[in-house]
Amino acid sequence: MAWQYLVLDVLLSDSHERWAKGRHFSHLDVPDGLLSMKTVAQMVGSFLVTRLSLDLIHRSLSVFCVATFLSAPHDWPSMFGSMLDTYTLSLFWGFSMGIPLRDSNAPVFFFFTGVGVLIEEAFQNSLRGKLPGPTDPQSLSFTLLKRAVGYIWVLVWLGSSGSYLIYQTVTIAIVNRSVGVPYSMVESVGLQTTVALIDTLGSRHQLDIFPAELITDLTSSDHEEFTPSNNKIEQPGGMIELGLSRISRLLQQTPLSWKAIHIAGTNGKGSISAYVSRLLASGGVRCGRFTSPHLIDRWDCITIDEKVVQESLFRQIEEEVKLRDQTLGIGASEFELLTATAFEIFNHERVEVGVVEVGMGGRLDSTNILSDVLVSVIAKIGLDHQALLGNSIEQIASEKAGILKPHTPCVVDGTNCPEVITTLHSRIQELDLKGDFVHPDAVESQAPSLARIFEKLDLLPHQRANMYCAVSALQLALPKLRPGLNVDSLLPHLSEVKWPGRLQDIVLEPLVTRKEPILLDGAHNAQSAQVLGEHVERKLRRQRKNVTWVIAASRGKDLTELFGAFIKPGDNVATTAFGPVDGMPWVKAVDPTELATCVQSFPEIQQVKAFGKNIPAAINWASDVANSGPLVIAGSLYLASDVLRLLREA
Repeated sequence: MAWQYLVLDVLLSDSHERWAKGRHFSHLDVPDGLLSMKTVAQMVGSFLVTRLSLDLIHRSLSVFCVATFLSAPHDWPSMFGSMLDTYTLSLFWGFSMGIPLRDSNAPVFFFFTGVGVLIEEAFQNSLRGKLPGPTDPQSLSFTLLKRAVGYIWVLVWLGSSGSYLIYQTVTIAIVNRSVGVPYSMVESVGLQTTVALIDTLGSRHQLDIFPAELITDLTSSDHEEFTPSNNKIEQPGGMIELGLSRISRLLQQTPLSWKAIHIAGTNGKGSISAYVSRLLASGGVRCGRFTSPHLIDRWDCITIDEKVVQESLFRQIEEEVKLRDQTLGIGASEFELLTATAFEIFNHERVEVGVVEVGMGGRLDSTNILSDVLVSVIAKIGLDHQALLGNSIEQIASEKAGILKPHTPCVVDGTNCPEVITTLHSRIQELDLKGDFVHPDAVESQAPSLARIFEKLDLLPHQRANMYCAVSALQLALPKLRPGLNVDSLLPHLSEVKWPGRLQDIVLEPLVTRKEPILLDGAHNAQSAQVLGEHVERKLRRQRKNVTWVIAASRGKDLTELFGAFIKPGDNVATTAFGPVDGMPWVKAVDPTELATCVQSFPEIQQVKAFGKNIPAAINWASDVANSGPLVIAGSLYLASDVLRLLREA
């Protein structure tokens, strides 16, 4: 009984770990191509655990009842017969009773079992009288052959039909830790010690419980000990795990009741999302918007009809999603949980359209679970997140193009570089899509109403490109939503769009005594830094004025490329670090001293001072140095978030 308990402990603990690593319990580590081995692994893994569990309970009850004189030993015969007698399905059920029936697929499994019993009975009846009798010299060899064929038959039939029952009854129980031994030796003294103890107990009973190869696998140094917190797998990109399998399982029972406009790109996709959702709401279309990352609060990345979703609703649905993730043992990433929460909020709020910004890349981004898409939009593409998306601009463009879907029209920012245009054009042709490559230089002839808006708002080139993409996307989507509504009638509402943290003019009072507005921008890659530099040159460096900067950056950025795009000779710089990012604990700031050293290497820089994590002190120093001259806070959206949060609290 002791060895049974310990074997069960090892099997269940090992199964928990394999699920934590994303591997199916029933298939263990069998390569995909070996179907026969998968069948055997599924049978052994699932039914051995079932047999040991039931037999251990049976034996424990028998010991208790006999010890307390409630019954005699002969009242407790063995619960199961010999494994050697399971060469027919009928005999198998005499061996292994009590498979859990709570799963909805159980009737299918037992139906197929009944069919299997009928098949084997009919086959055996057809052979009666034609086979060697007990006294026939060939009887022994025939019996061995019959059993060999029978074992194969049982394994094949149960292996093919058993998945209906085993997957949800065994694996879901394992990931929920709803099965297991009351006291785990594995968790207390470790897997290696437990296996050694089992081997010792087994040898006393002449039992070869664990073959040497299995002991080696279970006790090898690269086999992580299971702990309850072992529910995430770090990837080369940190905690970011691209892929659609987890989000598919999270939303498997939640059909999305709304249509989508899906937007990918390196820069500009947030602005395009804001323009599209504003125009839709102005046209009377109930609209949800999901962008990332959040700015101040985790829920401000989700809006309904241009209003941030209520915190109470966000937390309620987020809790439901997290509970589902835990119950099913999915191990979804933070962004996948957030995506599922946003999509279910859209369902709850009965939106007609969800404007969804891709989190990272496109092809494997969790938002790419969308299927009912009105139009796909690809904004400006540049080099960013190369460790996950590829080192070349063509590779990154190909990943972004992964959101394109058959029969779904698309809009592409025509200001992209030739390599990106070529890559996207090839994919559009391959899918035989309607693809509009829009360029703001052509707006006079193709969208004269929008050209007048451009003149009125005095927009930068990238702002014109983003706005043109948004309007073009709406022109493709609106006829499917409001056939009688003219897009041109909605264009005046574009001037109402405000995108916090992007070229935003704000006043820092009462955080500091400065009354003049400053510029707040979340530029955090080379492309957006270049745009910021052009804006500063055009708007702030009039009469050759120097600019004072407060900067921070995320780790992993090319600091020289990023800040060299807008910090010029004669400028003053304060370096600082943003605080922890809610929901994204893997995001870390560059050390301000390291950042200051980088900036000091730029030619003819004036004062440079590091302020650690003290953002208010950095802003105060910069405000004093700038006096009434230009002051810009930039380098990271997370720094912009912290500044806006400080202002709100002040």
